[in-house]
Amino acid sequence: MATSSFLVMVTGQIETADFPSISSLYCKYAFSFGPDWAQIGGVHEGISATCERGRSSDRITLALPLEATFSSTSPFRWPQLVLSCYGPDFFNHDVIRGYGAVHIPATPGASLAIIACKESIKVTDDSWSHRCLNVT
Repeated sequence: MATSSFLVMVTGQIETADFPSISSLYCKYAFSFGPDWAQIGGVHEGISATCERGRSSDRITLALPLEATFSSTSPFRWPQLVLSCYGPDFFNHDVIRGYGAVHIPATPGASLAIIACKESIKVTDDSWSHRCLNVT
């Protein structure tokens, strides 16, 4: 008897980051998942360009696309989107400005997630909804 499996597909983008005290940053993402899961499509990890804050806004536009397809036989250790943001320090060295992770929810549909931290990152998606996560 063949083991049945199911697919989870993710598409969307990391849109903006609100970092009032930082003039430029870049963002990295990766997916984390359990041993029963396999990423069978899409990009495994990504990095944005270094982006600048607008003159009249604290918002930094990243527009970093996400796309992945996962397969599993069990929902145990459901996939998570792991984010980290980096920006220059006083000496112009890249330092971590925030990080966090959020589970990819099982509910389909368009969604928006605000990743709460001292400064926040906004993620939008056309095919899944998710909860907030803390980024420090």
